[in-house]
Amino acid sequence: MKTGGIFMSKNEAVALRVLEDFRTGVVSRREAADLLGCTERSVIRRARKIRRKGVEGIKHGNYQKPAHNQIDESKSEAMLKLAKGTYFCFNIVHCLERLRDRHELTTSYSPFHRWFRQTGIGKHKR
Repeated sequence: MKTGGIFMSKNEAVALRVLEDFRTGVVSRREAADLLGCTERSVIRRARKIRRKGVEGIKHGNYQKPAHNQIDESKSEAMLKLAKGTYFCFNIVHCLERLRDRHELTTSYSPFHRWFRQTGIGKHKR
């Protein structure tokens, strides 16, 4: 188990309290479902998860895990290095097309544009 503790949002703390009340029999399954805004089946599933994992069961399964679509830093650095050097005078879309066609480095426009702005390269509006 992690030693740093678990941080919960306000909604997660309320959900934990309602689910604990359900598990102890203070509130019914239907009342718990109404309070949480979910189905009765979800109340059972979430209560089972809390019984199995403890307080950490209230958190989402991907909590503190890296995003599945995260772009590794070496790829972004390689793309920015080429953009700063070889393709300095290109606009963002043209640069991205060249990186895809000639260097087989692909990403979508949005993260590439964000990297450009963060590093201060690329053409700016006057």
